[in-house]
Amino acid sequence: MRIEARSAGSYELLASLRRGDIEAAFITLGTPEPGLDALEMRREEVVLMARRGSDLARRGSIGWEELGALTLIRREEGSGTRRAFDAMVTRLGVAPARGLDLGSWESMREAVAQGLGLGIAMRGEIEPDDTRVAAVRIGPPQLELGHYLVALPELRQTAQVSALYALAAEPAA
Repeated sequence: MRIEARSAGSYELLASLRRGDIEAAFITLGTPEPGLDALEMRREEVVLMARRGSDLARRGSIGWEELGALTLIRREEGSGTRRAFDAMVTRLGVAPARGLDLGSWESMREAVAQGLGLGIAMRGEIEPDDTRVAAVRIGPPQLELGHYLVALPELRQTAQVSALYALAAEPAA
């Protein structure tokens, strides 16, 4: 068995999966797309990533309607978190100011830590003891997404993919 780790947005990984470039992927979506065999690993709230010590970080939460006055730093268009966030603000009629679109979570975290704006992230991506950034709740309503292991049904029973699903289903130690 060979495992190759790729860092990419969820929708880029889904495209690779459907093309047959990869056999399975870990992705973030509200619900799994039809036609996939999906194992939900966990669900998490979407939050803003703020510079530690900022007024907003000390406040700890913000309403969706307040986002219009903020400069946001977003991941690439293929990010499941970004697409879900964009869909939520559209549904709520909120027009947040756009700041930067960056290609990785690490570059977004660094931009937030430098005070360039607020990032859009999953709560679990921000360590509570991180000295540079903090999570800020958005809502109500809260936006929650699932982290899934996905494969095409025809590949799900292959030895390699089946073994990956078995490992993923084991409780964390």
